[in-house]
Amino acid sequence: MLKSWYRYFRPEYKNPEERRKMNMLIGASFLVGFWGPVFMFVLFLLGYKKSSYIALLAGLGMFSTPFVLRQTGSLGLSANLALSVYFVAVSLLIGLLGGISSPMLIPMITLPVVAWTFAPRQHRILWFFATIGVYIFYSVGHLLGYTFSPPLPRSTHLLLQTSLLIAITTLGLS
Repeated sequence: MLKSWYRYFRPEYKNPEERRKMNMLIGASFLVGFWGPVFMFVLFLLGYKKSSYIALLAGLGMFSTPFVLRQTGSLGLSANLALSVYFVAVSLLIGLLGGISSPMLIPMITLPVVAWTFAPRQHRILWFFATIGVYIFYSVGHLLGYTFSPPLPRSTHLLLQTSLLIAITTLGLS
């Protein structure tokens, strides 16, 4: 069934390397899109309602990537859309789940790697510096004494960190 999704969303006139990247982007967007409700459920059960809504909206936003790819045929545009949704969601979740001690720093590390795979050449460095900017922003806020939302309890931190690592590993294996 997934192969039929690839054929439906991917323009056929592209070269094999670009077609492979399109298949990876379609698979990754569906995988992250389906993980959004799972994270929403976990965060909602833990009492983080705002964070759960952001996770759900990010998951739903990732589902728009294959449709943009189908309508425009532009891998760069759809990749930047997916990276933008991912970046905004993870940046907000870092602030809501404890700032510099948030488990959401792990998915932020993957953003430049994903950008290097999918984004156009001129945008790869932009995503790298955007990621560094988020780290600097939260580090400076922490050093200046700004208190973010209360940090997660250690057991919750480990639970989210483990589930995020499973999600990233699943994404890497798909």
